[in-house]
Amino acid sequence: MIDKIDKFLEEKYEEVVSEAIKLELIKRKEWDNRFKNYRDEWGHSFVHYLECIINKIDIFLTINPIMLKNKKELEKRFSVRILSPKEAIKEIEKKK
Repeated sequence: MIDKIDKFLEEKYEEVVSEAIKLELIKRKEWDNRFKNYRDEWGHSFVHYLECIINKIDIFLTINPIMLKNKKELEKRFSVRILSPKEAIKEIEKKK
């Protein structure tokens, strides 16, 4: 059963990546050489980030250490903010 779920997820990830390439957000070579490695034990954070970009969502919440390490570069390039849960809580608290 786990193998079927993994296969399904990989197919869905590829659909998102293909759409991002079609929209010229990234290049296939860039995906293969860099962004494909942004995976962590909870899934593929960069693919979820691409979904935010494609769907014009302003903020991406993650605990992925690679995403958080490279957040300034990614935010500048793609214009979608990246926040850790701790950062998101701080922002919410400020607005109260």
